[in-house]
Amino acid sequence: MAQYAAGRYALILEDPPVSSQITGHNTLRTAAAMQYAQQVEARQQSLVRELAGRGITATSRVSTLANAVFVAAPKSRVAELQSL
Repeated sequence: MAQYAAGRYALILEDPPVSSQITGHNTLRTAAAMQYAQQVEARQQSLVRELAGRGITATSRVSTLANAVFVAAPKSRVAELQSL
């Protein structure tokens, strides 16, 4: 987890990003890479739903070069974010 601005955090997820499953730019569109991307995005979506249920706003997500969900939350919720 990293903070880039007050009240904004990047939750770096355990699963490797999509780029870890490819050998070059051309293989990004292979069936295997696209299937893995769908898996990563499904797990991110599950986290986004969990966050929403806790009243925490997910502001964006990335999955190709990093596997992260960006959120807006008060500093008082950092421990909770880390537990997810």
